[in-house]
Amino acid sequence: MQLSSYTHAWPAPGISGTLLAFNTLTYATALIPRAFLGSVASARSVEELRPDRRAIAEQLLGNGLLVREVSEDIVRLRWYMRTQLKHGSGLAVTVCPTLDCNCACTYCYQEDLASQRPMTRDTADCVIAWVKRAAIARKAEEIKLGFYGGEPLLEPETVLHIGQELRDFCRRHDLRFQPHVVTNGVLLAQPLVSSLRDAFGVHTLSCQVTLDGPPPVHNRRRPLREEQSGGFAQIERNLAANSGELDLALRVTVDETNEESIPELLAYLVDSGLVGDPSGEGQGRVKVYLAPTRPCGRSCDAHAFALHEFMDAAVRLWEIGAERGLDLCDLQRMTPCMEFHGNGICIGPDGVLYSCQGFIGMPDMAVGHVAEDKLYVSYVEHLCLEPWRECPETCTYFPICVGGCRETALHKYGDWRARVCDPDGLKAAVEAYATFKFASQIQALGRDQIPDTVELSRSERAEEGG
Repeated sequence: MQLSSYTHAWPAPGISGTLLAFNTLTYATALIPRAFLGSVASARSVEELRPDRRAIAEQLLGNGLLVREVSEDIVRLRWYMRTQLKHGSGLAVTVCPTLDCNCACTYCYQEDLASQRPMTRDTADCVIAWVKRAAIARKAEEIKLGFYGGEPLLEPETVLHIGQELRDFCRRHDLRFQPHVVTNGVLLAQPLVSSLRDAFGVHTLSCQVTLDGPPPVHNRRRPLREEQSGGFAQIERNLAANSGELDLALRVTVDETNEESIPELLAYLVDSGLVGDPSGEGQGRVKVYLAPTRPCGRSCDAHAFALHEFMDAAVRLWEIGAERGLDLCDLQRMTPCMEFHGNGICIGPDGVLYSCQGFIGMPDMAVGHVAEDKLYVSYVEHLCLEPWRECPETCTYFPICVGGCRETALHKYGDWRARVCDPDGLKAAVEAYATFKFASQIQALGRDQIPDTVELSRSERAEEGG
């Protein structure tokens, strides 16, 4: 028996002779003494181990941290690729009602795409009909409906119409309905939030809003287009007015130009009561997370962090957030590209279909149209693209990379088909996440050495197939 190919292990902080192990396929995490690994290395089965080590070995085998032989890894990975990644039980649809935006963000990758007309009522009806057909054809058990932009709330009637029709469809067919809105927050006023909750049939509105620093920094990076000023104050008023009515993901985009201002933002968010409270008693329905700027092929890319640089910055900010009672530790970027998910589609304002939201508005990347029953032949190329064929299946980071982001490939290499490989960045991300996430549990052990394996988290993403 041995560590899985997908288990990355490194010296556990403060505990000699012990490894902190994280599996990139199952997300299982454990502290494993080197002596234990030495004892199982020569064993071909659990039965060959000492009785006191059999239960531990079974536990690690079940979570994928340990395998009897490498072939188990390949079986588990292929099962994940075929059942969870390519053929999930739901239908994920991202609708872009408009590419126009009331903000002029300095790092916007859609700046040259805002000349298209907003979605018409006829196109919206075609979107509804297409989603219904797709859900029935794919025997979907749920519909995840996202609204994206531009700024989707510039077209509230379109969002309300599509949301209500698909909510009713899901109720009639006994499907789970999960709506979500990505917005800059400027238009997220209380009356509109109430209308969206009613149309979607939800108690709280799931949405994402971005704040990029304290007011002066945010307003400089994300100025309002018409007023040439920032919208931080308006966003703050909207979030405060809708307290308790939002399931809010508060995104903080970080690059070289605003990293030093983020601690001030975190303090402001807590002290103002927008998240948690000054005593640090939780965050309620608000989750704050950090994200790097997306590559867009423009001059702002020069200020973007490489992944390993972003993780260095993230850990520093996670620590500052923890002092304020905020849990910022997350692996937002550690999932395969949307291109590889066979159950997801994006729809532009003109009804054109795309396999990735980063391609919306690019005619050459279209894979279909909502007014047509069949997808274009190009969809087959997108769906069947397998850049990971150039990667060894036993690469430790394969499950969270599978060839990398297609949008990044397009901007970095001019070819969306190209493989994007960053093992150093992924290694840094895995170590930073697991070390920080389980620091308190490790410290609670209160000893320099541990005699047995300690399970920190169980499998989250995949079970063994075959």
